[in-house]
Amino acid sequence: MSFTSFRKVPQHTSLRYCNRTEAQALVDATQRQVDKAQAQMMQAEVDLNQVQRALSASQIPGDKMQQWDLSKLERETLHRAAPYDFPELFEARRDVFIAAMKLHQAFVVAAWKPLSGSLSAFVNLLQGNLNVTQITKGPIHLWDAFFLVVPVVSTTFALCAKRGFEPQVVQEAQQASTLIGLTATGLGIALVPATLQAIAVPGVVFRTLDEPDTTTTLYIAHRYGDANARATQFVSLALGSAKTTQAD
Repeated sequence: MSFTSFRKVPQHTSLRYCNRTEAQALVDATQRQVDKAQAQMMQAEVDLNQVQRALSASQIPGDKMQQWDLSKLERETLHRAAPYDFPELFEARRDVFIAAMKLHQAFVVAAWKPLSGSLSAFVNLLQGNLNVTQITKGPIHLWDAFFLVVPVVSTTFALCAKRGFEPQVVQEAQQASTLIGLTATGLGIALVPATLQAIAVPGVVFRTLDEPDTTTTLYIAHRYGDANARATQFVSLALGSAKTTQAD
């Protein structure tokens, strides 16, 4: 006589029995994921090889190339690194900018017929010859037409060009406070609003540019007669800060 022993399975244990078809489906799904991952890795290797060949064929100086691997740089070296600061890249960026301006000019010329009416109305709006209530779709589309036609021109570049030199850009930042931080690392100099003199950063000094073309006019747009106390307080604070800066 033979005896079969049974072991009691704990109540919290979850068992799932798969038949042959289900098991094969799981294996196939796993294999597809593996194949997809391998294909992505192979494509990444192809892309990497293309980039390496392009870099090898470029005119990037060897000392600049070393700085491109930012993960291997020490903290102080990292903040002082300027891997994109060399003449060949600077010339290429300038050529791209000039080409973009030519393309922009060609667009304005080609679209002048539909644009001219909106721009004419925009000028009348600024001169007070056109009331907002007379504009069927509101003034927003007139401003859109204006911003579409007028390209972004850097005041910094214009100021430098008028004084006979061209700045060498080594880092760009949208926040003026970031520019101050970059200046503190010894990366270079930056043009920032005078109000930022209140930010005390060790090693950074501010010099006032008091020539007429170094000032910028700022406007505050708000609803006339707005009873919102916070809005009124903000406008008063902003205007007071501007007057204080101008007096200094």
